[in-house]
Amino acid sequence: MDPVGTLIPWIVTFGSVALAAATFLERLIPVLPSYMLLVVIGMASAEGHFALPAALAMSTIGSVLGCIAVYAIGATISENRSRTLFERSARLAGIPSARFGRWLERFRANEYSIVVTAQVVPSVRVIAPGISGLLRANFWRFLGATTLGAALWDALFIGVGYLATFGADPTNASVLALETVAALLAAEGLLFAIWSAGAKHRVAGGGLYDRDHHGASDLLLFLRAWISDPLRVAAVSPSSSALADLITSEITSASSPVIELGPGTGVFTRALLKRGVPEDRLVLVESDPDFSRLLVGRFPSAQVLSIDAARFGRAGIAGLASAGAAISGLPLLSMPPKKVMAILEGTFDRLRPHGALYQFTYGLRCPIARPVLDRLGLKAVRIGGTVANLPPASVYRITRRPRRARRDINANRCIGRPGAVVDSVNK
Repeated sequence: MDPVGTLIPWIVTFGSVALAAATFLERLIPVLPSYMLLVVIGMASAEGHFALPAALAMSTIGSVLGCIAVYAIGATISENRSRTLFERSARLAGIPSARFGRWLERFRANEYSIVVTAQVVPSVRVIAPGISGLLRANFWRFLGATTLGAALWDALFIGVGYLATFGADPTNASVLALETVAALLAAEGLLFAIWSAGAKHRVAGGGLYDRDHHGASDLLLFLRAWISDPLRVAAVSPSSSALADLITSEITSASSPVIELGPGTGVFTRALLKRGVPEDRLVLVESDPDFSRLLVGRFPSAQVLSIDAARFGRAGIAGLASAGAAISGLPLLSMPPKKVMAILEGTFDRLRPHGALYQFTYGLRCPIARPVLDRLGLKAVRIGGTVANLPPASVYRITRRPRRARRDINANRCIGRPGAVVDSVNK
């Protein structure tokens, strides 16, 4: 018995426009769950009825249009009534008003990553666009995040249906769809358990902050931070020892003091200690409170600043001499150019004239845009890469340009179109 498989002839009869219409209606009236519908679409593509890229594109368009409609429904409710509705729901669920307020602030600060994540979580994806409308999420940010999330969800199930068709055994679309969504729900439950376990450890002040035990506890804390804010953490696991060795390869005890931006669980920090940098000559700048507490416990002699790296240049740091080097684990690619500039200016204000900042990236190019480097009189040189990291990464050395080169850049800026460099940085 395969009730879902019987939909293939219907889908084929009405053509590719039916794909968009079906996924659009599924978001408004989810009588037939999307995971079943999408598996059927994948199977139909494998049988040659649709081109796979076209099937993915049309289904994503339909899903996004449906999400926009649900968002609009939520947005029609007045702001006061929306807040009253949420507060009553929170009270019924036993959530204190203060915690609800913190969650609301968290949503405002991380709209994009939360909307993307919600679109691939089976238990909330249907109602998530309506919640975004109720909370008056920025529409264009919502649209971009929803498109990405819907494309990921659609690609997963269409891909499952497409690949399963080439299996040796006859494929039952209904069973296949249910197995796939069951796996997703199990993954969702596992991630929630990880998040909850991290919260309990934080409250108890236990093993996550132990100085001598790393490994699984680091991964637990790291995953919990990633679940809370994927864009801020911007990785799926702590950095490897191979990357730590590479990013600290040019640093010695003579580089002391050394600044570390975004140390996380302290993988690079331990590598710095192995290079001979004294612990009391380390300045660790970490904005995440969980990571900050962990670092204080593991490196009690180091100076841990629990602040955003963009404020580092304005922070009063007692007894800090000019640093010889800085290393950064910050996700610069996901930050706006103005924030990147603030981080670089604050860091280089603390570095000696010939000091260097070492930055790693998962991208194919330097994560600092050329206009930003030119504006600040800096240059970037790739010193190496490693595939022994998840994902593979490269490291760049950022240093000041010689004064003459900086003067030439300023002169060229005056000759060109007024404001050209400034405009490209601020876009």
